[in-house]
Amino acid sequence: MYTHTTTESGDLTTEALNIFFAMGQYQTQSLNRDGVTDLQIYLKRLFENEGMNCRLIESQDKRFAPLLVARREGLSKESITFIAHADMVSPNTNFTIDNSLLVGAGSADNRISLAMLVLLARLLKGEMASFYSIEFVISPNEEMGSVGHLEHFQKLKKKTRYVFGMEPSPGAGKIIHSRNGNRWYKVFIEGIASHAGRLDDASLNAAHELFKKYQKLEELVRDRSGVRLNIGALETPFKSFNTVCGSVTAKIDFRFNSPLVRDELHQKFIQIFESSQSFCQKTNAGTQCLYSIEDDCPPMKQSEIDITLKLFLSREVARSDGEALSLVHTGGAADINYFSKHDNICLDGLGAIGGKLHTREEFVEIASIAPRIQLLKSLISYLHKQRTILC
Repeated sequence: MYTHTTTESGDLTTEALNIFFAMGQYQTQSLNRDGVTDLQIYLKRLFENEGMNCRLIESQDKRFAPLLVARREGLSKESITFIAHADMVSPNTNFTIDNSLLVGAGSADNRISLAMLVLLARLLKGEMASFYSIEFVISPNEEMGSVGHLEHFQKLKKKTRYVFGMEPSPGAGKIIHSRNGNRWYKVFIEGIASHAGRLDDASLNAAHELFKKYQKLEELVRDRSGVRLNIGALETPFKSFNTVCGSVTAKIDFRFNSPLVRDELHQKFIQIFESSQSFCQKTNAGTQCLYSIEDDCPPMKQSEIDITLKLFLSREVARSDGEALSLVHTGGAADINYFSKHDNICLDGLGAIGGKLHTREEFVEIASIAPRIQLLKSLISYLHKQRTILC
């Protein structure tokens, strides 16, 4: 049986911050393969020091670093799996403490969660094995859709009974019980470049065509609950005034709350992008359009949580956060989406409380770090006891 480990919150906070700042030497932007690999090796050593068995799994896409899986065997092969990631959107290594906040791009998403998992492993070290195996899955490129590791996720999720995401909590008392999925489209439209003032020359503006198509997409999703549309980037080789834009590349993403909605949107997308809305006034030629799907993340379904687990979470979250439990939906996708299946329970936002993600002002509420680590430890103990009672 589990024994309750008593560790002062102040000690846990100090230890977490020490580990956090020790990781500051590593630049871990998603495409910095060497930097992320070095951090994964460092984390592997820390987890092994806490008695976990670790392995690095090479990516099928050689642009990216290996996946880190740390495991503590239980009485069952079924696992309680924690999901985190080593990469950041920014190459930032400049983190500061500002009163009660830990500040810097990547602090909440997801660097502090790595330190929290190291300390969770430390709290578990030396205790009797729980019923469930404990597994940490650390992606090297979550911010780019964990490309190259999705097949590994499919294998890892087969034995999961509970999956807990270490993305930052969006606020005191809040745990994420469902997430939108996303599909990323890379679109290339080719028209006919020309001088903007030549009335008799053949010309066809690719950027104008993109705007027309995007307007149709906006009409498609307008007033639809749970669906969002976004252009993340636009690129064109034409940089001057007085030029008809001959080609344009756009990165477009949909957010959706069900596979049925995704499939419906995709069919509409094909209809819009496979037919030209603009034509050359001289040749009557239309634009040419190519697209590729760069990422296709399913939604994380809302898990069926039994009343006893919900009561436990209500009590423990009130204790750790000082606020009532609030199970929330969020529009962003994350690695945990790939682990969602019909017979497991997925919850996310179990990291420290944080905000302003992907900005220089990104922050972690320092006071939330230790209570959230203790919450994770209590959750493992509770699930172990519930399972042994059933046995």
